[in-house]
Amino acid sequence: MLNYHIQELPSLQQDSEETVFPKLDSYSQFGNKKMIKRIAMEAGVNEGVVMATLDALPHALKNILLEGHTCKIDGLGTFSLSLAFEAKTDEEETSEPNHRKVMINRLNLKVDSAFLRELRKEAQFVRNDSRIVAVRPSKGHLEEHLCLAIKWFDTHQMLTLQEYANMTGVSRSTASRELKQITDNPNSGISTQGQGNRKVWVRAFLD
Repeated sequence: MLNYHIQELPSLQQDSEETVFPKLDSYSQFGNKKMIKRIAMEAGVNEGVVMATLDALPHALKNILLEGHTCKIDGLGTFSLSLAFEAKTDEEETSEPNHRKVMINRLNLKVDSAFLRELRKEAQFVRNDSRIVAVRPSKGHLEEHLCLAIKWFDTHQMLTLQEYANMTGVSRSTASRELKQITDNPNSGISTQGQGNRKVWVRAFLD
């Protein structure tokens, strides 16, 4: 049985409706010890065998991916890497894209469709609270991210949405929300230039 509650996310656009969505209430996190016991019980094998397999899995997966392969685990899904350009240095501002440094952006998991169908078929939901909980961004995290952004301008003239997302470890949509909150504050020290896909963030020197 899966418990959930309803959350409300304020829209970034003025005069538009707020977004409401269900949010799962997690009971606890299964660590290695619990996973080992559960797998050993369901597979009918020795816990030591399961432990050795789980210990080897991340190392094997890392090496497989670094050799340029994708990794498919039947019944679970396929792991693969996605790449991105590293943030430009001042010396690289005018360089061609094929001269920029590349980094691993994230580890992808494309879930096996049969596994996802089973989850959807067997899941049963119970709403945990009749209230709608408003989502409010963490002030502490936003302040930390603002400090990172300000420090960025010590060595860079501008900041892109993707660079902010990479720097803070948040998604592009979260990065967009945070940057809007930052620039809405006239005392943040950051403003914008350009529009649409050409929009960037720059240092704003306060009076």
